[in-house]
Amino acid sequence: MSYLKRDKRESHFKDEIRKTFFIYAFIPIIVLTLVTYVSFYFIWSHIIKTQNLSYNRNISAKLNEAVSYYNEMAMEISRDDEIKQVVYDKKVTNTLYYKMYEIANKKNPRCHFLILDSALKPVMTNFYSLPSYFTDKLGSFRNMIRDLNENPDDVLIMTDHSIIPKNDPGVVMIGKAIELHDKIAGYVLFDISGSDIEKILGERALWNVVITDKYNHIAFTTNINFTDPIGKLNTKFIKRQGFIRTGDDSYFVIRNEIAGGVLYIYTFTAIDFLDTVFFVSGSFLILVFTALAVSMFFVARYIANKKTAVIDEIVEAIHNVQNGNLNRRLYINTNDEFKIIGDSFNQMLQDIKELIELNREEAKQSIISELKQLESQFNSHFLYNTLETLKYMVKFDGEAASKIIVKLSNLLRYSMNGSLSNVTLQEDISHTENYLFIQRIRFSSRFNYFVDIDERCRDCVVPKLITQPLIENAIQHNMDRCDQLSVNINAKLLEDKLVITVRDNGDGISAEELNAIKAMLSKTKNDTEHIGLYNVQRRIRLMYGEKYGLMIKSWKGKGTIVKIFLPFKKKVT
Repeated sequence: MSYLKRDKRESHFKDEIRKTFFIYAFIPIIVLTLVTYVSFYFIWSHIIKTQNLSYNRNISAKLNEAVSYYNEMAMEISRDDEIKQVVYDKKVTNTLYYKMYEIANKKNPRCHFLILDSALKPVMTNFYSLPSYFTDKLGSFRNMIRDLNENPDDVLIMTDHSIIPKNDPGVVMIGKAIELHDKIAGYVLFDISGSDIEKILGERALWNVVITDKYNHIAFTTNINFTDPIGKLNTKFIKRQGFIRTGDDSYFVIRNEIAGGVLYIYTFTAIDFLDTVFFVSGSFLILVFTALAVSMFFVARYIANKKTAVIDEIVEAIHNVQNGNLNRRLYINTNDEFKIIGDSFNQMLQDIKELIELNREEAKQSIISELKQLESQFNSHFLYNTLETLKYMVKFDGEAASKIIVKLSNLLRYSMNGSLSNVTLQEDISHTENYLFIQRIRFSSRFNYFVDIDERCRDCVVPKLITQPLIENAIQHNMDRCDQLSVNINAKLLEDKLVITVRDNGDGISAEELNAIKAMLSKTKNDTEHIGLYNVQRRIRLMYGEKYGLMIKSWKGKGTIVKIFLPFKKKVT
C-alpha cells in the first residue's frame, strides 16, 4: 500500500499565517510611520522656507519703502528754496524744524537728519550728539561727501561698515548736495541707525538678519558670527539661498535686494534643532521598530500556533489514515467550520470501515475498479511578434564619407595596437580628434568641441586613449538631453602634475548620482554601469598609484567637469 509522504520543503500553513500577519500588520505600520516621518520633515522644511521668505519680504518692503521715501525727500529738500536760504544765512525757523522732524518720523524705520553747509558745519539736525563718523577724516561719511561733490545732481545711498555689530548711526546714509547759484552750498543727509532698524525686525526668535551693500560689506547684523575678519559677509553665504551648512551649523537663507541693488537683506533660520529633532526621533523610531519587530515575531508565532492547532490535529489524523489507522478519531469542539470537518472526517472513516467490512469478500473476487482520472490539458499558444528595426540612413557626400572612413580606420588601428600603451599627449589627442571629428559629422551643428593644449604638455607621456572614454561618456549621457553639446579638452601643467580637463555643457549629474560615481571610483571592483569612468580611473591607479586619478564636478543643468591628474613625465627621445 502506497501512502502520501509530506515533502520536507513544503511550507507549513502556520508559517504562511505568520508571514501574512507580519506582512499585512507590521510592514504597513512601518511604511505609514516612515511616510509620516518624511512628510513631517518636508512640511517642517516648507514651513521654515515660507516663514523665512515672508519675514524677509516684510522687512525688505519696510526698509525699501523708507529708503525710497528718504531718497525722494533728499531730492525735494535739496531743491527747497527755504533750505537753500538756511544753508546760506544759518537762520533756522521752527517751521522748518517741524517740517524736518515730520519727514524723519514719518516712516518706519525712522531716521536722523543732518543739514550741513559747504564747510560741513551742522545747520540743522535731530542728533543729540554728532555721530562718530562725522568727525572721522576717513570713512564712509567722507567718501559720501566726496561722491556728492562729484555728483551733485544725484541722491547717493551709502553704508558705514566700520563697526560690527552695528547699532550706531550710519547703517544706511542717504545724501544729496544742495546747490545755490550753481555751486554746492551744503548737504542734506538722512541717517538710518541700527537701533531704528531693530524696531522693524519685530519678534525674531527664529531669524537672524544681515544687511550688506553691493560689495558684501556688512552694514547691520543681529549676529556677528556671519561676518568675516574684515567685516564682510562670510563667503559661504554671499549670493546664496536655500539650505546651507557651515561646519556644525545649518541655516536656511533668503536673500533679497532693495534700493535698486544697493542694499541686500539676508535672513537666516538656524535649523540645527531640526536636524537634531529628526535624528533623535529617527533613532527612537528605529528602536521602537526593532522592539516591535521582536514582539511581533513572538506574537505572530503565538497567534499562528493557536489558530493552526486544529489544523495540525487534522493533518496528524490524515497521516494516521495514510499509514492505515482507520480507528483515529477527531475531537474538535471549536464550534466553527473545523468542527464540521472533524465530524465529517469521523463519519467518513466510519463509512469506510463499514464498506470495507461489507465488501471484503466481494472485493477479493472482484476486479479492482480502475480509477479514471480527468486530465485538463492546456494547449499553450505563444504569440511571436516580429519587430522590424527602423533603418536610419544618414547620407553624406563622398568627400565627407571618405574622411570618416580614414579617421575611423586610424582610430581603430590605434586602439587595437597592443604595442602601444604609453604615448605622448600630442599623439593621443590627435587620435582623439579623429573620434571627435566623426561625432561632429554625426551630430552636425548640435556638437562642437575645442582643444587647448599647453605647449609644455604636448610631449608628456600618457596612457593611450585616456580622454576618449570621458568624451564618449559626455556624448552618450547628454546628446538626448540638450540641443547643442560643447566639449572642451584642456591640458596644462600644475606643479608636478599634468592636468587634463574634459568639460561639457550638458545636463549635468545630480548630487546623489555624483556621490555614487565617486564611491564607485574609490572601489577596486566595479558593479555599476559606468564602465568608461571606472576603467580610466583603474588604469591610472594601477599605473601611477593612489595619488593620481579622476576628479569629477557637476552641476545639474550646467554641465560636468572631469579632471585627469597624471604625473608630469616627458617622453625620452
